[in-house]
Amino acid sequence: MLVMRCLNRALRSGSYCRIEASIVGRIAVKPIVQRLSCRLHSTEWRVDTIERHFVQVGNEIKGLKRQLSNVWLRDSCRCPQCVQPTGQSSVDLSTLDLNVEAQSVQLNGDHLRITWSDGHRSEYSVTALNSAFEATSSKTPLTLWSQQHWQKHPLPTVPFQGYLTDDSVLKAALRHLLQYGFLLINQVPSTAAATQQVAERISFIQETFFGRLWEFTSNRAYNDSAYTTEAIGPHTDNAYLYNQAGLQVFHVLSHDGEGGKSQVVDGFYCANLLKSTRPDEFRIITQTPVTYSYTDNERRNYYSYSAPLIEFDAATQTLTKIRYNYIDRVPLVHADVERTRQLYQALQSFMRLINDPNHHVWMQLAPDEVFIVDNFRALHGRSNFTGKRVVCGAYLPRDDWLSKARGFGLL
Repeated sequence: MLVMRCLNRALRSGSYCRIEASIVGRIAVKPIVQRLSCRLHSTEWRVDTIERHFVQVGNEIKGLKRQLSNVWLRDSCRCPQCVQPTGQSSVDLSTLDLNVEAQSVQLNGDHLRITWSDGHRSEYSVTALNSAFEATSSKTPLTLWSQQHWQKHPLPTVPFQGYLTDDSVLKAALRHLLQYGFLLINQVPSTAAATQQVAERISFIQETFFGRLWEFTSNRAYNDSAYTTEAIGPHTDNAYLYNQAGLQVFHVLSHDGEGGKSQVVDGFYCANLLKSTRPDEFRIITQTPVTYSYTDNERRNYYSYSAPLIEFDAATQTLTKIRYNYIDRVPLVHADVERTRQLYQALQSFMRLINDPNHHVWMQLAPDEVFIVDNFRALHGRSNFTGKRVVCGAYLPRDDWLSKARGFGLL
């Protein structure tokens, strides 16, 4: 009788649903309570079921059902006991009850309240909880491109003054970098100071053994092909470093000769093409490390790092990085003969895609243009040149430029 009176009161209240395990009885009437919970809600979200290890919520309008793990919910509590004033977590996973159960669940609109078997009480926004399931989807979708795309669309470009002074222009610039993997900034003064302004508008500069803000010409000042007049094919920089640069900034300050065009290739487009046409070779490349090295005896620089050429997150089915520099690559580690042959075949297939002229975009950078590339995605190169060509540039750390993009709501 007590159970029926409770259920009748719930039916009459209509707008507010409460499922109380201590009153209703978990074994005998839980299926009835589950059905009632679906009918009691006039809001978008509803509580469907309460099980030992999860609470299931649903949204008919969006066609969603979410099984929310109890231990995940308990760990996600944002009350003052669970989160420090700094915003950092106070939850100690070593003592968290992994079998914690929901003793009481209340849902009013978007507001979810749970009393746990350990006595703790938590409050959540169901919409915020649901967003955790969609966190792997970027707010700025990638546009994978080949040369054909840019025959129909203008290259991603923003003006220098707006970029420096208007946050909406900076946001547009970061969106271009996320979406396409490269960016042009025009109307830039032909000075190293202006190059530095462009770089530091996004983040602090990532210093390497090349310096903080570097300037190079064909004087062989470093043991690197950039300091020559030779053509350089598509590549990413710092492949021999663990902490590879996130963005690379180029600014041609002057050039009194011919040639020296800049080149960019969408590495993700080529990797995706390999995945769809040669899946076995794609798998080999993503699972086999390639070693890159840089040696400068004069400066006693000896760098080396090994990682797969294509980094792929199997859980989210997303490409995360292209790490390739054909100049800095060392011979592959020899496995058995057949495995070695398969790896070379896979690398050759990918490099043919990278070197396909239909996948290239070429630009003759003017002295008032800055060229920025995502060093985790876009491969860059240049044609050979004559005369003196002076280029200023810098590296920016990936974590920090993505932090800036996240602050604008782009990630």
